[in-house]
Amino acid sequence: MSAESPYIPILVPGMPQNVSEAHRLYQGLDLDALRRITTMSTATMLDIMAVRFGAGLAINEEKQKLGQPVLDTAREAEVLTGVERRSDRLGLRSEFSRSLIESVMEECRLLQEQART
Repeated sequence: MSAESPYIPILVPGMPQNVSEAHRLYQGLDLDALRRITTMSTATMLDIMAVRFGAGLAINEEKQKLGQPVLDTAREAEVLTGVERRSDRLGLRSEFSRSLIESVMEECRLLQEQART
């Protein structure tokens, strides 16, 4: 993990590294093949959300031991800054990425709050 980014990239051999690269790679595939790619991508995103929320629940347990609240605005700001930088490198609209991750963080906070009751 680099000092620049708190993210560990998921490395898949042959996986495109940005939107433009993915577009070039998938050009010329038939509609069924393209739909299989989007279906698998969606399933993978959901699998990753399960991992993310599981980690969030473990974080909540550690926060409780330390007497910390669920919401950590400084940490969320740090994450969102990293999301915006990474989005730019990936060719994603930073507004979209920020909104997506804000939704993920909101759901994670909800799960953490529910775990405390």
